[in-house]
Amino acid sequence: MGRGCWSARRALLVVVALVCAGATTPPEFVSDLPPDVQSVIASLVPESALVGASAVSRAWRSVLKPLLYQCMIRNMHRVASDGDAGRLTRLVGRMSDDDRRLLGAAFGALKPCTKISQVRAILSAVATRSVSATRAKAVVQLLPRIGVPSRVLVGAFMQAEFIYAWHARRMRCLWAAVLDTIPVDDPIRGTLSLNAMWTLPPGSPFKEALQADVETWVAADDARRTSLILHGFDCNKLLPELSAKDVGRLHERFGFVPDANDVWSLPTTKRIAVADEFVKRGVPMATVTQYADFQELIDTDCEAALRFARRYHPRTDLGPGADGLVQMILRQCPERISKMLLPLVVAGDRFNDMQIVGDSLTTLPLRLLGLLLQLGRMFSPATPTMNILIEYLGVARLGRVPDCDCDRARLPLPALFADFHPMLLLLRVYLRNIPPGVSVLEADAGGRTSLHALGDVIARTGWTSGYGEILEIILVLAGAEASSGFIARQDHRSRTFLDIVGGNLDDLVECLKSLAGVERAHRLDLFSKVALPAVVSDRGRTVLHHPDLYCNGHLPPQQFVLSRPELLDVLDNDGHTVVHLAVANACYQAAEWYLAIRPDLLFVPDGAGQTVLHRIGPTPNAIPMVLVLGSQPMDPATAMHFLSQRDHAGKTAMEVALSKDDSEAHHKVVLIDLHHYMAIRFSDLRFLEMLPGAGAQLHMCIANGLPAVHQAYDIIRAKRLAIDALIDYMSRIPTWPASVDRWGNTILHAVCYHGTRADIVAVTRFMMRASPVDFDAIIQVRNAAGYRADDLLCNRMRMSTTASFLLLLDAWSTAARPPRRQDRNNVDVAGAGAGYLHCLETSPYPSWH
Repeated sequence: MGRGCWSARRALLVVVALVCAGATTPPEFVSDLPPDVQSVIASLVPESALVGASAVSRAWRSVLKPLLYQCMIRNMHRVASDGDAGRLTRLVGRMSDDDRRLLGAAFGALKPCTKISQVRAILSAVATRSVSATRAKAVVQLLPRIGVPSRVLVGAFMQAEFIYAWHARRMRCLWAAVLDTIPVDDPIRGTLSLNAMWTLPPGSPFKEALQADVETWVAADDARRTSLILHGFDCNKLLPELSAKDVGRLHERFGFVPDANDVWSLPTTKRIAVADEFVKRGVPMATVTQYADFQELIDTDCEAALRFARRYHPRTDLGPGADGLVQMILRQCPERISKMLLPLVVAGDRFNDMQIVGDSLTTLPLRLLGLLLQLGRMFSPATPTMNILIEYLGVARLGRVPDCDCDRARLPLPALFADFHPMLLLLRVYLRNIPPGVSVLEADAGGRTSLHALGDVIARTGWTSGYGEILEIILVLAGAEASSGFIARQDHRSRTFLDIVGGNLDDLVECLKSLAGVERAHRLDLFSKVALPAVVSDRGRTVLHHPDLYCNGHLPPQQFVLSRPELLDVLDNDGHTVVHLAVANACYQAAEWYLAIRPDLLFVPDGAGQTVLHRIGPTPNAIPMVLVLGSQPMDPATAMHFLSQRDHAGKTAMEVALSKDDSEAHHKVVLIDLHHYMAIRFSDLRFLEMLPGAGAQLHMCIANGLPAVHQAYDIIRAKRLAIDALIDYMSRIPTWPASVDRWGNTILHAVCYHGTRADIVAVTRFMMRASPVDFDAIIQVRNAAGYRADDLLCNRMRMSTTASFLLLLDAWSTAARPPRRQDRNNVDVAGAGAGYLHCLETSPYPSWH
């Protein structure tokens, strides 16, 4: 089949190529071909580089020759220059005798009026000054060679309108060329004069044809009429006397096509009738529109307009300024005809993907609304108005009428009436002024409410914010009590609004976010009676895998999100769990919901070996995410493995976070805080020791403002360990000289405030031994309240601050120590979550005033 189609295609290209030889431009000859041939040519043939005739088999050429010769005869008058004339003469000159006979047979098959009008058109073309006299004579002398009889050639000259149309010298030249084509022994030659071409002897058939009138025509039989026509009789003389039907019969019998000027001289009623007769007989549309355009037919005779539209659909010429045609038809024609005519008009090529109404109407929504309501009553009386308006809103969004037959069938009139924004404005106007007794809960014969219609439109055109606005208005109009059932209502195909939209996860997520926002804004109950659509995309994603679900804070209610627990076990094609997506989009709430049901999902790596910690989305507050990730059931060993697990590239989550730039600093902040949380939860300094580099060690935990060494000291005090544990930590991780908490306290401030004299002495000796320079510098550091470490000692000993730090230690007396304020030892860190949150409210180092 494919090979046969290819041969047909090549053959058609050859026909077009050969026809081009007799035409000026491709559009000129294409417009004369049948509509189905035109459409194939337009889709297959480029205007340049047409294939040659040698590419086609003889069998195909024999089949297509009749069409070829017919097209050549009908296009020979398209000679506009010497080049065109030269190509035409060369083409005919290269033809074989058989081809020329076939070309003459094609001319002979034409009706008499068509013959003489075609020859007259050729002569008119070469009589202009754009073609030289030599080339013009060559074309004239060519005509008898292709089968044009001498009497037809002379008869075309004999018509008075032609004779006086051009320069006398050029006409004498052409006349001489015509006489040269007539053999000397032809009787016609003896009746013609070289110098006085229209001085004819009495009794000459040409003389009789020029002098014939209506009475002569009526009295003649068909053979006599044919002779008159071929000898130059002008049938336009008959127009005033003949009826429209007689003119149609004249065209049918003799091929007569009236001159447009003569037709326009007729009374309007008769002119329209003549045009209608030509429509009935299938005359090319370009000819009919010379006599009456489509809009005039509507004004005068709607039945004729309907026949015109049916005959030439879908290429109906609707005339200039066709924007108001729909209103004109509704105004002028009976409803019976309008219902048949309007679909033909709007489905024609003129309005293909173009607006039906003009700008003046799109700026007046009420007028456009009235038009659409009238169309709804005419074509879809059982369909709610809301459904109709929403369907047209979808057409405006799509920018064209839907291709699917089921989608087109829902439109009263399948047409694009206006752009999206005017249609959206129209729908707003209708919803604000909804008529009494009309409800958005109404359904059509298929059980489709306005929500189902909106769902179909969203599924067809994709989500836009305008749809969210209409969705909100519809739900508010439905009311608080009916809204939940409205969302869950099924059409006759058992589909809810969410089922319809669920075919595309992007659209479904936008709808869910919009519904969640409407529910919160208007305190509606929208999700209690529906379940999450169990849609899985071709990438293995459910709606819970869609990243946009977790953005903008419009997460649907928990019972709806978890209404299908089986979706939590789905991995997409990249191996991501729903927890991966929630954490990657910084939605701690969704992550908490999922982990409450499936806590094991926390430790599932994706296809790249990455855990949820490798991809943490940006969040303004790391504390909730840290609490969700760190409070899941696990022991210290599992927690340490969780934090240090490597992906397939060999990187831990912390290494991935540290490799990012400042725009993604949130990632390392959450991870560092998570290490602090685990250290507090399990009272284990190893989690703090896992923090790599000075940057991570000096980072202040967001929950309590403590860097790692301060956090280690808090844990040591909570576990009541010896001060040697802190010294050991400081010796292995020497970041203590630069370690400052949120209130500007160094680790020496902390030890001086909380520790015993022995603790302070041990830490001091370690610092002096490790780095005397750093020790001297750290003594001079003042916290946010302006106090140095020795100020805290003086405060505890009730002594003057004039003594040096070391002298203060020597003069230490616990007897002089004042009652201590409640410190962080009283915080229950074993409870992990409670203690972590308590750190937000309790400053570890109060200012002294």
